[in-house]
Amino acid sequence: MCLVFAPPMSEWLLPFFSYMGLGALVGLMAGMLGIGGGFIIVPSLLLLFGMQGVGRDMATQMAVATSLATILATSVSSAHAHHRRGSVSWPLFARSSPSLFLGSLGGAWLASFLPGSAVRMVFALFAMAMSFQMGFGRPPQQARALPGGLMLALGGSLIGLLSGLVGIGGGSLLVVGFSLYGLSMRQAIGTSAACTLPIALGGALGHWLMGLGIAGRPMGTLGYIHIEAAIGIALASVLLAPLGARLAHHLPIPLLKRFFALFLFLLGLQLLWRNLPWG
Repeated sequence: MCLVFAPPMSEWLLPFFSYMGLGALVGLMAGMLGIGGGFIIVPSLLLLFGMQGVGRDMATQMAVATSLATILATSVSSAHAHHRRGSVSWPLFARSSPSLFLGSLGGAWLASFLPGSAVRMVFALFAMAMSFQMGFGRPPQQARALPGGLMLALGGSLIGLLSGLVGIGGGSLLVVGFSLYGLSMRQAIGTSAACTLPIALGGALGHWLMGLGIAGRPMGTLGYIHIEAAIGIALASVLLAPLGARLAHHLPIPLLKRFFALFLFLLGLQLLWRNLPWG
């Protein structure tokens, strides 16, 4: 295990509070919308790591890896809160978990071979695409039967692959998919929150292993995972995720999704522009 030790307290205390503030926002959104929070974490960490002098490509790898590591904690807290309200389909979770885990592990492996700009552009395009689905997608008029084992494994593998590549929990895709197959919106959100756990576990493990022995990593990293950022975000997100889950049962979820969709679109557009040749 290759661990680069952290700097003195005076140099990391202020960033740590920034990570905790980010984690508080992530926890609320995760609990309310059933997402892992990667759409917020990755671009925020790109900005914070850049302010600390980390190169853009290394910052991208670290942001993706750290995002998945923090989603581990958020997903446990959020899933437990939804479970207490009876909104998690555990049989569906059990059927989906193996392919989600393996797909995310493969996505982490793939990300280590791509330039940082390519990963950022994939993230930007995906964020913009999901903003339209989240903001304007309509629920199905008629519920469908759940797909068979092969199709469920294929879908899970693709969602896991994309999640491990760009550092998201896959919750946005899972909520859409589960709602198409007859789950109520609140049950789709709760089951999605649980299913981000195998995605985050596979992705974090992959990015940790792929980052071992890589030269040029900043202090305080384990593989590509930035330990201080992961701890700060995880602590706050775990505390706030149950509150987000409670709010999901009292606030107008469609309106919240529209606001978040607008945020995703603007975020993706800005990130895409910055990574085009003229950006």
